[in-house]
Amino acid sequence: MTREKDDAGEGRRKRSGGLNPPSPGRPGEERRREVPEPPRVSDLVDEEEELLKQRPGGLKPRSIAKKRLTRQEMIQGKELLPYMEYRRPHTRSECRDGIRPCPYVSCRFHLYLDVNPRTGTLKLNFPGLEVWEMPFTCALDVSDMGGRTLEEVGQILNMTRERVRQLEASALRKIRTAIERSGEDADLLDGSSEEEGGEEE
Repeated sequence: MTREKDDAGEGRRKRSGGLNPPSPGRPGEERRREVPEPPRVSDLVDEEEELLKQRPGGLKPRSIAKKRLTRQEMIQGKELLPYMEYRRPHTRSECRDGIRPCPYVSCRFHLYLDVNPRTGTLKLNFPGLEVWEMPFTCALDVSDMGGRTLEEVGQILNMTRERVRQLEASALRKIRTAIERSGEDADLLDGSSEEEGGEEE
């Protein structure tokens, strides 16, 4: 019996590399390993892409049909509403330094889901991720970071590069039409009017 235990202990020692743990090296090295470096934005985007590949649901956004609430659920919702609204920020200045990842998924700038105003369906942009696993949750935070390539925007919004380009072109067309209807100069979009305005000053 004791011999079998000794053999089992010997096998464990071989697998773990012996009885003595490896020497830690210089004392400064141990301290440096303890302090993690802050993650860079590009690393977060890569990490998000890896998580999406690993998790079930994949990269494709998923829609959830509108659900009819029971009377009891509606009563519970009305009772909870004041508590939910109490801490929710109402302006960008209140939100800028708020909790991240942002827990308020019903905000229209939240990247977790989109609501179709016509049909009431919900579209989960990242069905394979929970809200707290998302590196970016607020579209306003992303815009504050400055200009981005189509690939980066596509990764943040879970869209292809081509779809982002189509949406950009569509948005610019709508803005141009709105400017023309209001009688303003349509060249505002190109920035040429700003240069002319700068020369006049």
